[in-house]
Amino acid sequence: MTISLLLLDVFIPVLKSVTIRSPSRIYKKKIAVTDNTTFSSLISFAIKKSLPLGKQFVIRAPDGLEYIPDDFVRTVVTGVEHAEIILTIEYIGPIDFDCF
Repeated sequence: MTISLLLLDVFIPVLKSVTIRSPSRIYKKKIAVTDNTTFSSLISFAIKKSLPLGKQFVIRAPDGLEYIPDDFVRTVVTGVEHAEIILTIEYIGPIDFDCF
């Protein structure tokens, strides 16, 4: 009995750049990324102002998937050479721990 195995060369793109935008504005286009780039480092590079007290950035893909700030971008965004990251700002309300 003979067994044949066919290996195909499959090209999977590696993320090279990211555009940071809000729903209404582009902040930085085509920021180069490395294996050590985090979503948090992209935000601090693209936006130089501090957030108002009681607010935080929410990082999303165009399809609405939410990212964790300390995740490495290339680990999470795969299969494309360029991606758009959408930032929104949300209010951090008080948490009533008695309701848990």
